[in-house]
Amino acid sequence: MSLVSSVVAEFGVTEATASKALGAIFTSVRMAMDSATFGSVAVAFPDAANWMRDAPVMTGRTGEMLALATPDTLRQSLISLGFADEHVDRLGFMTGEELKEHLDTDTYQRLTAKLPLLQV
Repeated sequence: MSLVSSVVAEFGVTEATASKALGAIFTSVRMAMDSATFGSVAVAFPDAANWMRDAPVMTGRTGEMLALATPDTLRQSLISLGFADEHVDRLGFMTGEELKEHLDTDTYQRLTAKLPLLQV
């Protein structure tokens, strides 16, 4: 089952909402790591670029994208998509599990230090 399908099944949201939520998360992941490291994420999650295009950044300004790199603004972004606070935690955990499976331990730990929502 794809990550989008898992989000749809777990939270009863549409594929579009799941894609936007994953877009916010993966944009935050991208902003939290260097390009070379994110390359391994992009290989493991080939739909990440599409999800990131769907991220809820209204105007696409760089400052708004940078804001997604902070834990608080990521949480607010997910809540604005209709996820309850406890669902945001569950979504972060689900995504964190997938990332942990595809990243080396050191990279995963550095990522979750910046984005604790993804801590498993």
